[in-house]
Amino acid sequence: MAFIFSLFTLGFTSLISQVILLRELMLSFYGNEFFLGLILAVWLIWVGLGSFFLAKLFKDNLKTLLSCHILIPILLSLSIILIRLTKTWTPALGQIPDLLPSLILGILIPGPLCLILGLQFTVSTKYLSVNKGYLIESLGFVLSGLIFSFGLIKFNIWLSIFVLAFLNYLAVLIITASKKYSLFKTISLILLFASVFLIFPQFNQPLEEKTQSWRLPHQEIIEIINSPHGEILISQSDKIFHFYQNGLWLGSSQKTSFQESLAHFSLLAHQNPKQILLIGFGFNGLIEEILKHNPDKITYLELDPWLIESIWPYLSLKDKRIDIVYQDGRSFLRKTDQKFDLIIINLPDPSTALINRFYTQEFFEQIKNHLNPSGSLTTYLSFSPNFQNEDSLKLESSIFQTLKKDFTQISILPEEDSITFLASDSEISSDLIIQKYKQKSIQTKFINPQYLDYVINNPRIKLLEQEYQREIKINQDAWPIAYAYNFFAWLNYFHPQLANNLRGVFKIEFWHLLIFLAVLAVFFLFKQLKQEQKLWLFMALAGFSLMGLEITLILAYQFTFGYLYYRLALIFALFMLGLALGAWLGIKIRAVKFNFIKLIHLAIILYTLALYYLLQTNLIFQESLFVISILIISGLVGLEFAFINSFYLKDKNRPHQRGLIYNADLIGSGLGAILAALFLIPLFGISQTLIFIALLNLLPIFQNRT
Repeated sequence: MAFIFSLFTLGFTSLISQVILLRELMLSFYGNEFFLGLILAVWLIWVGLGSFFLAKLFKDNLKTLLSCHILIPILLSLSIILIRLTKTWTPALGQIPDLLPSLILGILIPGPLCLILGLQFTVSTKYLSVNKGYLIESLGFVLSGLIFSFGLIKFNIWLSIFVLAFLNYLAVLIITASKKYSLFKTISLILLFASVFLIFPQFNQPLEEKTQSWRLPHQEIIEIINSPHGEILISQSDKIFHFYQNGLWLGSSQKTSFQESLAHFSLLAHQNPKQILLIGFGFNGLIEEILKHNPDKITYLELDPWLIESIWPYLSLKDKRIDIVYQDGRSFLRKTDQKFDLIIINLPDPSTALINRFYTQEFFEQIKNHLNPSGSLTTYLSFSPNFQNEDSLKLESSIFQTLKKDFTQISILPEEDSITFLASDSEISSDLIIQKYKQKSIQTKFINPQYLDYVINNPRIKLLEQEYQREIKINQDAWPIAYAYNFFAWLNYFHPQLANNLRGVFKIEFWHLLIFLAVLAVFFLFKQLKQEQKLWLFMALAGFSLMGLEITLILAYQFTFGYLYYRLALIFALFMLGLALGAWLGIKIRAVKFNFIKLIHLAIILYTLALYYLLQTNLIFQESLFVISILIISGLVGLEFAFINSFYLKDKNRPHQRGLIYNADLIGSGLGAILAALFLIPLFGISQTLIFIALLNLLPIFQNRT
């Protein structure tokens, strides 16, 4: 029972540690979900290396196991501190970080913790079989995902670290209860007592504020609020309040010229805007400017009620015409029948999957269906007239042409820091903007008739319209190409030569991958591998498929529902529940035949094709289907893990040998995460990525048992 508890604790610790570090490291990548795949891959590869290679170095399994339990909470705490301390690598919250240092940060910092987690699994299999250990570890994953999603997520990370410390040090005390390991007992008791302080807000809240302040060296942290949707941070500098969520700067209490321009260009271009829908941050002067036009109602969408409740005391904005609706923008439009005169999108550039979903053809079509006959849409991108590189132009062109798919009239308004797009099916009169501004006698601080005329009649507009006629891919949910263009624009800002070299990847066509698969098929047909090699490759392929499909489902969930941060631990828990169920079923089946493994890969092919159909027909919009989809694919891979181990582990007694198939699963999963997130989906879209995964799973069929 002691070793069952140890493995259960390993699974419980692994998931919460993974989610905590993922969320911390995502700040280094400006919230970009494609790098979620990279960080997941790095995590899995490090754990895989620890499970196989590190196990060769340690002979005393029990002492190694106890040492792992002691080190894990310490290494997790140090990882958090190091991530927050390296402010020279990751600039202040809200600023775009340099990609290469962030990559180094994301690759190296999780290393020590992951190596120990992998080592612990392998040494634990001396006391329990690999299949049984895999099942128990997976159950620990599942329970921790539920506890984190519905409990710990509401508190700062130090309370989660206490829970992990308590379980790991308790595991040491249980294992050594009837043994003479006084040193391990003493160390565990001391560390357990020291970690108790993390329970109390009087200790963990100042610790959270102090470590977060390293990211904001010139600002005073006023308040940190933990909501299910993310950490909200309010800071102050020079009497100005700044608002952050999950490391992204939302805005400040200071009004800016941009907010004036966004509000007044949008409303002056419309004949009589009365019903306004605002998607994005509104409490940085934008709503005040909109109210100057006397609309009947401003419907302001905000997913996180904690965010509004936190920010409201720092603002002096109270008006009955403001209707705050706590819903995601896309979910709101999918459910409501309301029509609007004007819809304003006030969001950053499509640097994340969460934000990109508000720049796609599907979303613009949603908006058009909720506009009155003369209604219009306003959206914008960052713009630098003196630094217009090829990637920025591609991003702007893609959004422009995506808008053209749904709207007949698009007006371009380039300013010094942004370029605004006014989209409608009615004519947008430039003269009307200046005329209405003068008639209404609107009091503004930054803009005036001369500025309006300068923007509207800017000669740069015609040049941009010509540039935007280039042949370019449309930004879609299933093919978030604007996301990729934004990434290259980001990379080009810091490393233009590297961006230029990587741009060649975009010249790869899908048929190149098909040729690659054909070559692999010929290789597998004529190359007779040893059974060990074959089993390792089959397991790696299953892991690759699982993680490629997991990244696909995560992104599909993000652009469908928009609250991945809230559900991340729960989604991981569902995957582990499927793995546990599959492993349990595999243990129960006694007479395992080699062809069973081929049947699993055939089932993966059928599953992938079914997922392709669901995404194409939008049937995946139901959360219950996401749950079923996750359980099916992870269950198949868990079943294959059990089958392959039953073949492989017949005469394997050394610890590192017992960890080989676990290593194959993790290495394959890591490669699947990297290639799906950073290469396949941005380059070919979700649909062709699914086709590639389906074809890849044909390869085991070309192999016979030797």
